[in-house]
Amino acid sequence: MTKGHNSLLIFSVGLLFAATAFGKDLSVRYRVTETTDGSPEKQYEVGSYWAGNLYVSDEENLRKILDVKKETITTIEKTERVYRVGTFQELREQIKAMQAAREQQMAELPPDQRALGEAAIAYQREQQMRARYEPTGRTETIAGYDAREYVLDSGPYRLSVWTTEAITPPPNPLTRLLGDVYDAMFVPGRGAAEGADGVNGLRLRTISESKMAGIKGISTSEAIDVKEQAPPPELLRVPEGYTRSTYDTVSR
Repeated sequence: MTKGHNSLLIFSVGLLFAATAFGKDLSVRYRVTETTDGSPEKQYEVGSYWAGNLYVSDEENLRKILDVKKETITTIEKTERVYRVGTFQELREQIKAMQAAREQQMAELPPDQRALGEAAIAYQREQQMRARYEPTGRTETIAGYDAREYVLDSGPYRLSVWTTEAITPPPNPLTRLLGDVYDAMFVPGRGAAEGADGVNGLRLRTISESKMAGIKGISTSEAIDVKEQAPPPELLRVPEGYTRSTYDTVSR
């Protein structure tokens, strides 16, 4: 797993691109811990912020600002001191391109291999659509809030989420879109996203486990600070002195 992948994981979990404000300010900081077989443990913090029309994900070297009214995504590379602005429509087009590339690759396979591939995809999609979060009955106090655990098993992926109903978070504008991205990349994500419909409240802890090609990876994000208020204004904009880049990395 990579930090870029888990930045999206923190975003997540339909395509709620309505041009309306979130209606509620919220600031949550998470500590993320990643472990992968054969690699040293990684730990870093990510902030998730909702304010007016904006949703912001902020970590040490990267900040993403989503404006649901303008339908734009601003990606800020802190190390390089550059930023890029893309649109939701561009991201939709990238998803379509990934899906088209997958279909083209499948069409070019010999008939027997194509049949096997199509059967594997059909099975994967069935597993995704059947996947649902189930309550475990376990409770715990996280960041000062009472939380309940829900678990989803989807093939090589397992998700454990702990939520509190004391806070109802604003809608995440990338939830359904992430499912589309994962689906286009042969990764079970759509089922996980849609399965979250039965899970209410703010996510305080998410544990993602995967095992592919014999390699096990675990990513844990846990809330360490929760405030029902807007973040500092400087987190909602591009820092001064940064240069706008035209290089297209909307989905980076």
